[in-house]
Amino acid sequence: PVARLGNSDAHTFWGIGSGRTSFPGKNARDLRQALVQRQTEYIIQKDPSGGMVFADWLAAYTLRLAGFVFDNPAPEAGFRITRSRQPLPDLAQFFFGSYKTA
Repeated sequence: PVARLGNSDAHTFWGIGSGRTSFPGKNARDLRQALVQRQTEYIIQKDPSGGMVFADWLAAYTLRLAGFVFDNPAPEAGFRITRSRQPLPDLAQFFFGSYKTA
């Protein structure tokens, strides 16, 4: 048998930390000992509603269309919203694909 672990593969802000590992102790040495002795437990947060997922996607999509992106220059700095260095997309082509006028 192996130790139980919880983790998250977050693609949105509210998903960060949704899967965690609980163990007796406070530091890396305690975690290692708990893993070897299989004294860990996983904790999984309740899944978000479809409305939350859509609202998060819509906010990021709208900001991107306006030329903004989420940026995280360093883990300790947290996220911020900055202007994109890439040019804005051609909205007609973005929504309708390549097209020709008569």
